[in-house]
Amino acid sequence: MSLDLLKERFGHSVKKEADNKESGNKDLIDKVANLENQQYALVQSAERLQKEKDELDEKIKTLGEESKDEKERLAKIKSELDEIEKTLNLKKEEETKLLKNIAEQNKDLESVDEKIKNQNEKLKSLEDKINEINEEINGLEKSKNKKLEELNEQEKRKASLDAEVRVQTEKIKSIGAMPKEAFASLDKTFFNPSERSRQNITEKQALENLYKLTKDRGFTFPERLQKAFHTSLKTSDTSCLTVMAGVSGTGKSAFPKMYAESMGFYFLPLAVEPRWDSPQDLFGFLNYMENRFESTALARSLIQFNDAPHSNKNANLKDNLLIVMLDEMNLARIEYYFSEFLSKLELRRDTNLSDKKDYRTVSTEIFAGNDGNKEKGIEKTEPIFLYAGYNILFVGTMNEDETTQSLSDKVIDRANVLTFGKPEKLKISKQNVRTDLYGNPTDCEPMLVKDWRDWIGLQEGPVQH
Repeated sequence: MSLDLLKERFGHSVKKEADNKESGNKDLIDKVANLENQQYALVQSAERLQKEKDELDEKIKTLGEESKDEKERLAKIKSELDEIEKTLNLKKEEETKLLKNIAEQNKDLESVDEKIKNQNEKLKSLEDKINEINEEINGLEKSKNKKLEELNEQEKRKASLDAEVRVQTEKIKSIGAMPKEAFASLDKTFFNPSERSRQNITEKQALENLYKLTKDRGFTFPERLQKAFHTSLKTSDTSCLTVMAGVSGTGKSAFPKMYAESMGFYFLPLAVEPRWDSPQDLFGFLNYMENRFESTALARSLIQFNDAPHSNKNANLKDNLLIVMLDEMNLARIEYYFSEFLSKLELRRDTNLSDKKDYRTVSTEIFAGNDGNKEKGIEKTEPIFLYAGYNILFVGTMNEDETTQSLSDKVIDRANVLTFGKPEKLKISKQNVRTDLYGNPTDCEPMLVKDWRDWIGLQEGPVQH
C-alpha cells in the first residue's frame, strides 16, 4: 500500500470520528436548548398560576369566605403547580445529565482534537521524510545519470584503446623487420657547419687566447691548470677521458666551454642524471610502440663528426673537433652508462679502421640490421654503428660530496683526473658566461683536425695501426 493512500485513509478515519463526535454534541446541545425552552414555558406558566393564586388568596382574604368553586379551582391550581414543579425538577435533572454529557462529549472532543493535532504532526513529519527521500532519490538519479555518462565515456575510451592496441600489435609484429627509415632521426643535423675554418694558428697563440678569454670572463684559473687540461686532451689517444674534480662552484663546467670557444672546437654539454643506467641514456633507444629510434644529441653528433672511412654522407664535420662534456658525471654510476663506450674508445689504438670488421669492433651497435624477406616485401637493412674518432674529446666534471658516486679503478686507469682546488680567498667578481647551450663556434673559425694533429705530432686522418 502506497504512503499517499495510507495518509488518505488515516485522515478520512480521523475526520469521520471527529464529525461523529461533533454531530453527537450538536444533538445534545439541541436537546438542552429544547429543555431550556420548555423550562422557560413552565416557569412562565408557574408564575402565571402563582399570580392567579395570589390574586385568589387576596380575594379570599378580601371576601373573608371561600366558595366551593374557588377552593376547587385553587386546589386544581395547586395540583397543576405541583405537577409543573415536578416536571420542572425532572427537566432540571435531565438538563443536568445533558450538560454532564455535553461536558463529557466536549472532553472527548478535546481528546479527539489532541489526537488530530498529534496525527497532523506525525503527517507533517512523514511529509518531511518523504521530501528528504525524494531529494535523495533525485540525487541518486543524478548520480546514476553521471555514472552512466562516465560508463559511456569509458566504453568509448575502451573502444579507442582497443583500436590502438590492434595498431600497436601490428607494429610490434614488424619489429624484427624494422626499416632503415626508423633511424632517420640519427641523420638530423645537430650542429650547423661553418663555411670558414681557422688557419695557421700556433699552439702558443691558442693558449694565449685561452688565458685572455678566461680572464675577460671574470674567472681566475692558474695557467698551470689550464695547460694541464690542454695537455690531457692532447693525450686522448691513451687517456680517453679528462675528469675535472673538486668542490662545487670552482668553474669546472664553465672552463671546458671557454676552452672550446678559444680553440675553435664545437662543444656539446650533457647533463648526467641520477637515473642513467645504460648506454641508451647516451645514444638513444628503440621506441617499439612508434617503430622508430629516438636518438640523442650525442648520437647525432657522432654521425656528423665520424671521420672513419665507413662514415656516411651526413659526416659533414669530420674535419673539425668536438668536446663532449659529461656534466656532474658521477651523479649516476659511470660504469652503468659509460663503461662499455669507454672500452670502445680505448680499443681505437690497435684498430685498422679501413677494415670494416675492426671498425665495428670499436663502434657501438645501435641496430643489428635484418636479412630481409622477399615474401613479405621486406628489404635487407644494414647494421647501424656509432663511432667516436680522435676528433671527439670527452671531458667530465664531478663534485666530491655525499650525493655523488665515486670513480671505479677502471675509469681512473683510463682517465686524466684534474683537481680544481678550493680558493683560499673568496673573490667576488662578475663572471661573463655565454648563455647559449651548445658551442657552435660562430664568433671565430672552427679549428681543423689536421692542425690539432700537428700539435700532438700525429699523422693526418684517422689513426690506423
